Amino acid sequence: METLKENGKTLKENLKNSKEKGALSIVHRVFNNLKTVKIMQRIYFIDEMTPLLEHSYTDKNGQPQVFAVQGFVLSDGCNTLYGETQGNYAKAALALKLTVGQCVAVQTCSTARSYTTKDGEQRWENRVTITNIAPFGPRRKAEGGQTS
Repeated sequence: METLKENGKTLKENLKNSKEKGALSIVHRVFNNLKTVKIMQRIYFIDEMTPLLEHSYTDKNGQPQVFAVQGFVLSDGCNTLYGETQGNYAKAALALKLTVGQCVAVQTCSTARSYTTKDGEQRWENRVTITNIAPFGPRRKAEGGQTS
């Protein structure tokens, strides 16, 4: 896998520098036909989560493989998004035993692409992939004002 670089530094180095400056870290990249990739770190609460799904497939070398994916609905109190962990990230997130209502630090990779439907209409698709997720602080306050 190729390492993304900006200003001669790796993405990880740029994110570290952004955090040290107290800024929300966002790095923009443009690939091929209008594909934009944004890497962002934020703090969210888990509103919903899907179970880990594993799909069997055969790779290009004829070897059986398993692709894992888990979805999360995340909210920061203002914005809500759906993102997925995939592959080894999904298995690592499962090992954290995350729960609905838990506060998490999330690093996401967002991509946007355009495509043409069978009817000739141009449409856009946005995809959010969670590349890192970790527990961060207490669970959301319950209605009675208690944290769990």
